[in-house]
Amino acid sequence: MFGFKVVFLLVILVLLARHSLGNLLQYASHMERVSSKNFPCDAPQKRMVSLREIVGDEEFELKFQKDISKITPYGSILHRCRNSGCCDKYNEKCEAVSESYVKLAFMIDRKPIRFVTVNATNHTKCACQKVGDNNIK
Repeated sequence: MFGFKVVFLLVILVLLARHSLGNLLQYASHMERVSSKNFPCDAPQKRMVSLREIVGDEEFELKFQKDISKITPYGSILHRCRNSGCCDKYNEKCEAVSESYVKLAFMIDRKPIRFVTVNATNHTKCACQKVGDNNIK
Protein backbone atom coordinates (compact mmCIF):
# COMPACT_ATOMS: atom_id res chain seq x y z
CA MET A 1 0.00 0.00 0.00
CA PHE A 2 2.81 2.41 0.87
CA GLY A 3 4.52 1.71 -2.48
CA PHE A 4 1.34 2.55 -4.39
CA LYS A 5 1.02 5.93 -2.64
CA VAL A 6 4.64 6.82 -3.41
CA VAL A 7 4.26 5.84 -7.07
CA PHE A 8 0.97 7.73 -7.28
CA LEU A 9 2.55 10.87 -5.78
CA LEU A 10 5.54 10.60 -8.12
CA VAL A 11 3.23 10.31 -11.13
CA ILE A 12 1.28 13.37 -9.97
CA LEU A 13 4.51 15.34 -9.43
CA VAL A 14 5.80 14.40 -12.89
CA LEU A 15 2.50 15.42 -14.50
CA LEU A 16 2.47 18.73 -12.63
CA ALA A 17 6.10 19.43 -13.54
CA ARG A 18 5.42 18.65 -17.21
CA HIS A 19 2.32 20.86 -17.20
CA SER A 20 4.19 23.70 -15.47
CA LEU A 21 7.14 23.40 -17.85
CA GLY A 22 4.79 23.65 -20.83
CA ASN A 23 3.18 26.77 -19.35
CA LEU A 24 6.58 28.24 -18.58
CA LEU A 25 7.75 27.69 -22.16
CA GLN A 26 4.56 29.24 -23.57
CA TYR A 27 4.98 32.19 -21.22
CA ALA A 28 8.62 32.69 -22.25
CA SER A 29 7.65 32.58 -25.93
CA HIS A 30 4.86 35.09 -25.35
CA MET A 31 7.15 37.44 -23.41
CA GLU A 32 9.71 37.30 -26.22
CA ARG A 33 7.03 38.17 -28.79
CA VAL A 34 5.78 41.25 -26.89
CA SER A 35 9.22 42.45 -25.85
CA SER A 36 9.96 46.09 -26.61
CA LYS A 37 13.30 44.84 -27.93
CA ASN A 38 11.52 42.87 -30.67
CA PHE A 39 8.59 45.25 -31.22
CA PRO A 40 9.80 48.70 -30.16
CA CYS A 41 7.64 51.77 -29.79
CA ASP A 42 9.58 53.96 -32.20
CA ALA A 43 8.30 54.29 -35.77
CA PRO A 44 4.64 55.08 -36.54
CA GLN A 45 2.80 52.69 -38.84
CA LYS A 46 0.37 53.40 -41.65
CA ARG A 47 -3.29 53.21 -40.68
CA MET A 48 -6.54 53.92 -42.47
CA VAL A 49 -8.13 56.85 -40.63
CA SER A 50 -11.74 57.86 -41.34
CA LEU A 51 -12.67 61.44 -42.17
CA ARG A 52 -14.69 61.53 -38.93
CA GLU A 53 -11.58 60.63 -36.92
CA ILE A 54 -9.45 63.15 -38.82
CA VAL A 55 -11.73 66.16 -38.22
CA GLY A 56 -13.42 65.08 -34.98
CA ASP A 57 -17.06 64.27 -34.24
CA GLU A 58 -18.31 67.85 -33.88
CA GLU A 59 -16.85 69.15 -37.16
CA PHE A 60 -17.88 65.97 -38.97
CA GLU A 61 -21.50 66.29 -37.83
CA LEU A 62 -21.56 69.98 -38.73
CA LYS A 63 -19.87 69.86 -42.15
CA PHE A 64 -19.96 66.34 -43.58
CA GLN A 65 -22.70 64.13 -42.08
CA LYS A 66 -25.37 64.95 -44.68
CA ASP A 67 -22.94 64.21 -47.54
CA ILE A 68 -21.28 61.11 -46.11
CA SER A 69 -22.31 58.79 -48.96
CA LYS A 70 -20.99 61.30 -51.52
CA ILE A 71 -17.54 61.96 -50.02
CA THR A 72 -14.48 60.30 -51.53
CA PRO A 73 -12.24 59.02 -50.27
CA TYR A 74 -13.96 58.26 -46.96
CA GLY A 75 -10.65 58.49 -45.13
CA SER A 76 -6.90 58.61 -45.61
CA ILE A 77 -3.74 56.71 -44.82
CA LEU A 78 -1.90 58.41 -41.97
CA HIS A 79 0.96 57.33 -39.74
CA ARG A 80 -0.06 56.46 -36.18
CA CYS A 81 1.74 55.35 -33.03
CA ARG A 82 -1.17 53.54 -31.37
CA ASN A 83 -0.43 49.80 -31.20
CA SER A 84 2.73 50.25 -33.28
CA GLY A 85 5.08 48.94 -30.58
CA CYS A 86 5.35 47.53 -27.07
CA CYS A 87 6.13 49.31 -23.84
CA ASP A 88 7.69 47.44 -20.92
CA LYS A 89 5.52 48.91 -18.16
CA TYR A 90 1.80 48.38 -17.57
CA ASN A 91 1.22 52.11 -17.18
CA GLU A 92 2.85 53.15 -20.45
CA LYS A 93 1.56 53.13 -24.00
CA CYS A 94 3.04 53.94 -27.38
CA GLU A 95 2.19 57.58 -28.17
CA ALA A 96 3.33 60.25 -30.63
CA VAL A 97 6.14 62.51 -29.45
CA SER A 98 6.58 64.22 -32.81
CA GLU A 99 4.03 65.14 -35.50
CA SER A 100 3.76 66.79 -38.89
CA TYR A 101 0.72 68.27 -40.57
CA VAL A 102 -0.70 67.50 -44.00
CA LYS A 103 -3.56 68.93 -46.03
CA LEU A 104 -5.95 66.38 -47.53
CA ALA A 105 -8.46 67.07 -50.30
CA PHE A 106 -11.82 65.27 -50.37
CA MET A 107 -14.45 65.43 -53.09
CA ILE A 108 -18.16 65.79 -52.38
CA ASP A 109 -19.95 64.38 -55.41
CA ARG A 110 -23.04 66.57 -55.49
CA LYS A 111 -24.09 69.05 -58.12
CA PRO A 112 -22.03 71.09 -58.27
CA ILE A 113 -19.06 68.91 -57.31
CA ARG A 114 -16.99 70.56 -54.64
CA PHE A 115 -13.71 69.86 -52.94
CA VAL A 116 -12.88 70.39 -49.29
CA THR A 117 -9.46 70.48 -47.74
CA VAL A 118 -8.89 69.32 -44.17
CA ASN A 119 -5.83 69.45 -41.98
CA ALA A 120 -4.58 66.13 -40.66
CA THR A 121 -1.82 65.03 -38.34
CA ASN A 122 0.83 62.46 -39.19
CA HIS A 123 2.79 60.97 -36.30
CA THR A 124 6.52 61.04 -37.09
CA LYS A 125 8.07 59.60 -33.91
CA CYS A 126 6.69 57.38 -31.13
CA ALA A 127 7.81 56.72 -27.56
CA CYS A 128 6.40 55.00 -24.50
CA GLN A 129 4.47 57.55 -22.46
CA LYS A 130 3.14 57.12 -18.95
CA VAL A 131 -0.64 57.01 -18.59
CA GLY A 132 -2.84 57.02 -15.50
CA ASP A 133 -4.32 53.77 -14.21
CA ASN A 134 -7.81 54.96 -15.10
CA ASN A 135 -6.81 55.35 -18.80
CA ILE A 136 -5.75 51.74 -19.24
CA LYS A 137 -8.32 49.51 -20.89
